[in-house]
Amino acid sequence: MEQPYGELGREIRKHRLALGISLTALGQRVGMMGQCSGVVSRWERGLQPPGAEKLGRLEALFGLAPGTLVRIKEREWLVHRVGKEALSAAIGDVQGQEATPGAAPSDREIARLLSEMSQDRFDGVIETAMRLRRERKGRLNT
Repeated sequence: MEQPYGELGREIRKHRLALGISLTALGQRVGMMGQCSGVVSRWERGLQPPGAEKLGRLEALFGLAPGTLVRIKEREWLVHRVGKEALSAAIGDVQGQEATPGAAPSDREIARLLSEMSQDRFDGVIETAMRLRRERKGRLNT
């Protein structure tokens, strides 16, 4: 089964285990009610990301800088939503480099490149990748 949010899930699991708390306890600490271990388990397996409010609470609970988990979620969303080729081309465009056709970098390399970017450049990659994706879809539909 595809894990579109695998890196985010591994981060959540790593920090939960460091705190020594159960899935249910983590869910309750971020404001979930009742038996929430199934939802937290889906987060940790990378199958479903927490919403923005829960991500903020997780960051506070784990002692992470605001936006740390949000940025991981955004990176992973980009890779799966936009596709490697468009994302690779967008990164090259924002960095002023020509992308090599058919040579898309690995998910890990894309994550590394995106994590090293400033927020302005990251936002530029999002805009460019979405534009390239729309253009590619338009060519396929004509």
